[in-house]
Amino acid sequence: MKITIPFLITLLVATAIFSSARITRAETLEKEEFIQGMVLPKGTSVIFNGSGKINYVTASEDLQVQDLPCAAHIAIGLYESGKLRYATLSKDHQIQGITCARGRQVEFYESGRLKRAYLAQEGVIQGQRLPKNAAVYFSESGLLGRENPGAGTRPARATAGIELLRKSGGLKGTLVEKQQLQGIWFEKAGVEFYESGMIKEVQPWEDITIRGISFQRFSPLLFYELGTVKQGYLTQDQQIKGVFCKGKNEVGFYENGMLRFATLAKEQTIDGTNFPAGQHLDFQNNGYVTATPEKPYPDPFKE
Repeated sequence: MKITIPFLITLLVATAIFSSARITRAETLEKEEFIQGMVLPKGTSVIFNGSGKINYVTASEDLQVQDLPCAAHIAIGLYESGKLRYATLSKDHQIQGITCARGRQVEFYESGRLKRAYLAQEGVIQGQRLPKNAAVYFSESGLLGRENPGAGTRPARATAGIELLRKSGGLKGTLVEKQQLQGIWFEKAGVEFYESGMIKEVQPWEDITIRGISFQRFSPLLFYELGTVKQGYLTQDQQIKGVFCKGKNEVGFYENGMLRFATLAKEQTIDGTNFPAGQHLDFQNNGYVTATPEKPYPDPFKE
């Protein structure tokens, strides 16, 4: 195993959020290894705490951890005891009678009781009818409740050239050298994280290509908490999901990667309707056009 600099930011974020177990190193596995009851594939990132126990794992492929199907390239957190703290599901999975949704994070108490999840289907829990994709929170005794709103703001800190600001709901920071975050290489950039440690927003200092789509530097690039792109500004005209999208304009996506809104780069017929170049379009998550907004899109993180 060897220490890798790209995972330094992961180490710092984890230290800022969970200070109870001091993290000492981050490593990338050069071959498949069996560690703490887990078969970890080659290329997996492993972060250890001061006692030598695993704090976080970012697997290079989907992984089964303590009978839970965990998604690749998204952090899996463990308690000091080795019990699962949180993970993102690679498929719908029933946990303690709750059918939890794939692509969404589940969280556990150290006792093993489910703490937080998202529903894969509509259902009735403790007498309450809840819709598909609803977030549900449980007390350690198993009672349906609400999420802890979290703490307030802490002072800024600077470590190894990376400045982190602890605030309610997450962290803000600045990358001053090339770093790999969630499988994406970023040059210098301003970055904000969700409380879970996943990227919320990046303002890259260089143009960046993610899954074949090129995004503009010095412009906000937003992410869903599960790790997929939410919206950003294109560097140039690009064809996305069959739609000719105009460069230097913002495009938005659903969590499943389908186009949510865009501006047409040229005249195009969609769903039997002809739209002129420059037309703003809204889409359903199945690709059908739903609206043609007149106003700029609001900040999706504001109420």
